[in-house]
Amino acid sequence: MAEAMACGTPVIAFRRGSVDEVVVDGVTGIVCRSCTGEEMVQAVRQVEKLERAACRHHVEENFSSAVMAERYEAVYRRVVAGARGEAVGVLFGEGVRLRMPPPSRPRQGGGLGKGKAEPTAWGGEGRAQ
Repeated sequence: MAEAMACGTPVIAFRRGSVDEVVVDGVTGIVCRSCTGEEMVQAVRQVEKLERAACRHHVEENFSSAVMAERYEAVYRRVVAGARGEAVGVLFGEGVRLRMPPPSRPRQGGGLGKGKAEPTAWGGEGRAQ
């Protein structure tokens, strides 16, 4: 979606996954909330009203490599602060700073043991140990 909008192409999508986080409904695309074919057809008819420049601007402001790098750094800072038991402020959007407590620590013991798959960051299972 971000790649399409970076080229100035509005996105039409069903409301699933990260759509609500990426597409600004009525500005950078149309989010089809009822997830029906009829709604998608109506969206195609309406998409010409959206400004292509708004799509590009949204991506530059929210998904550029510089913005994404800053957001990743903020996550890394939070992880490091959490490992130290510190609270950390995280910057969101227009200078809004949210003070967050350190993340909870995993319980001691109860490990995965030999031969079992280790959970990955996205909740799936990784390679066996």
